[in-house]
Amino acid sequence: MSAKNQLKLLIKDHIQPSLKKSDFRKKGMVFWRQDGNCISALEIVVGDNNGVDKVDFTIEAGTYFPSVINAITKIPRFAFIGPPKIPPNDSTFMVSARIGELADNGDQWWRIGQHSDIRSVGETLEDAITKTLLPWLDRNCDIAESIKTLKQKVIQQDFMSAVYMLGLAKEAGQPEDCEFAVQVILDNPLIKGKDRNDIKDWAKSTL
Repeated sequence: MSAKNQLKLLIKDHIQPSLKKSDFRKKGMVFWRQDGNCISALEIVVGDNNGVDKVDFTIEAGTYFPSVINAITKIPRFAFIGPPKIPPNDSTFMVSARIGELADNGDQWWRIGQHSDIRSVGETLEDAITKTLLPWLDRNCDIAESIKTLKQKVIQQDFMSAVYMLGLAKEAGQPEDCEFAVQVILDNPLIKGKDRNDIKDWAKSTL
């Protein structure tokens, strides 16, 4: 059996049943569920250099708030972010983390080969999903927790995290976090001229 088919078997026999118990639906390589305004999702992210004999993959978890995305698109310069994409994926998650990061194992990837022990890998992943990924998703479906998670990246001047944090903080009525996010956005060298003035005017009249 090719490595690609081994991965399909791993998903079918281990990952999908584990997530179905928690009401996740599947679309492509994304598993997702919606609870009110929050979408929790997991994506099987496959590496670039795969072949018949091997497939490298990891799992990324993320949360997404459609109503906040709609609000962000009304901020000058950020209309390109919308409309909401359902289900979201690793390129559109608002708050995200990879499985290895959450388990303190760094950027952890698994390699599936033609003769891999799928049962052993599957049991390891089921355990990680149940004990690590799902609790993290549950916490970050709370907007206040998502803001705390994003703030760690915003402190490091991560631009898109600042944009998402601004939307979430405005939704939560947290003016200090809004102001912090706006300042990080304005500090980005790509925000200049009319864009910069429009964002400053929006913040002054809205926050």
